[in-house]
Amino acid sequence: MDGEFPMNDAAAGGRSVRACVRAGARSACLLGATLWLAACEAPMPQMYAWGGYSHVIHDSRWRPGAMPLEEQIQAIEGDRSAAGNAGLRLPPGWRVHLAMLYEMQGRTDLARSLLLEEKANFPSSERLVDRLIDGLGRRDKP
Repeated sequence: MDGEFPMNDAAAGGRSVRACVRAGARSACLLGATLWLAACEAPMPQMYAWGGYSHVIHDSRWRPGAMPLEEQIQAIEGDRSAAGNAGLRLPPGWRVHLAMLYEMQGRTDLARSLLLEEKANFPSSERLVDRLIDGLGRRDKP
């Protein structure tokens, strides 16, 4: 036994290696849980201003005619000004949807400017937006 590292020297008045490992593991778990909970508590900054956009989209898709075009436009335009006042960006596709509503009213000039804004803010949408711009005024009205 001389020169060997004892696994349990409780008889000598010290803690065993196993007890130290268990205590260290418990401390590490407690520290990890505390850090995890602290990270969950921190609020994530809002990336986009969604406003009532999802409700307008849902209603226009699942309850067609429930909300007239002009009301949809007013609701989404209200979200646009609120986003600007809050310093938040509009989400991808937001301007495209509003452009579609304006086109349905025959206001292709506003639709075109919104599509160009979408392309400037989200360059990855360039090909789609270019195709939408090419088709402005040629789609059927409801």
